[in-house]
Amino acid sequence: MKRHYQRLFGVLILQLVLTLGLYGYYRDQSDTSPTSLVSTELAVNKIVIESHTGIKNNADEPDNRSANHSDSRSDKSEADGQNNNQGKQKEEIILRLAQTQHPDQAHWQLPQYHHLPVDQRLIDHALQQLQSLKAGWPVSDSHDSHRRFDLTDDTYQRRIRLYHDEKLLGDLLLGTSPGYRQLYLRPAGSDQVYRVKLNHHDFPVDADHWLDKKLLAQKDLLEITTDGFSLEKQQGYWQLTKGQIAALDEKALQNQAEQFAEQLSGLTVAGFSASLPSISPAYTLELSAEGQKPLKLALFEQDKRYYLKPEQAYYGFQLSETSYRQLVKLAQWQPDQLTANSKKREHQDSSLEPDTPS
Repeated sequence: MKRHYQRLFGVLILQLVLTLGLYGYYRDQSDTSPTSLVSTELAVNKIVIESHTGIKNNADEPDNRSANHSDSRSDKSEADGQNNNQGKQKEEIILRLAQTQHPDQAHWQLPQYHHLPVDQRLIDHALQQLQSLKAGWPVSDSHDSHRRFDLTDDTYQRRIRLYHDEKLLGDLLLGTSPGYRQLYLRPAGSDQVYRVKLNHHDFPVDADHWLDKKLLAQKDLLEITTDGFSLEKQQGYWQLTKGQIAALDEKALQNQAEQFAEQLSGLTVAGFSASLPSISPAYTLELSAEGQKPLKLALFEQDKRYYLKPEQAYYGFQLSETSYRQLVKLAQWQPDQLTANSKKREHQDSSLEPDTPS
């Protein structure tokens, strides 16, 4: 009996040693020194985001389905648009850092969309998330599991490539979501699958998501011109240079002009529009801001859709109905409204004066 207990004790000791050894080995291979999934050796100046499953751009619901897609390979392209490959939808967006003579003035652009500017906040957020990704403990290292997670070379929910010039710094495939704010990820060329804290909707292939919606906002305005009036700021005061009228309320004019300037400094578009209505613009605005080229904008409305077009461009931007109505109200304003309002205020003030005793 004593010998039996000794054997059992020896087996337990051996199991404990093996368990501790295996635990230490795998911990050393993963958690102790996790490696970065994106090289930080060089600064990222180009990002290519691709979708190749036909899912919606904002899809981010948990999904553990077993996919059954056909295996076919499509060549990578920098052209915009959609390509169908055996029923699968492929979309791609490219973001590129435009270099200038002054490095601190470099800005991100959409080269597929006339090099329009990208919202810097979105780029900063995306890069911070991607460059902080670490390869921890894989949930799978089996090639056969890639299809289950939507992580094959031919079918994935996102593929993100990061470059410095033409040097590839990272190539990541994003698949289904196991839970809230989590995705399965596989580095291209590897069989290992990781669970990471990312969202699909932070990496869409939609240009409108990345577009700087305030690209037409005018800070430090010096001149505002419409068909009915022209306001010019001289030595800190607004002057009416077109549509001049007698008995103008100067204080009311300054207030109104500052309201217009504030409105235009926050001008926000809803998205890009490659095509515009084949009609004459409903209204036009001409704006001049300090240190900027003059900007002429045309306003269009058709079938309850609203557009804004810069004069020299052959494309335009979509507007929300609220933004469009506000710009129309500005364009329709007439200086004589100031005198009418002034007389109305004078009448109201006089009616409040106490009667003088006779």
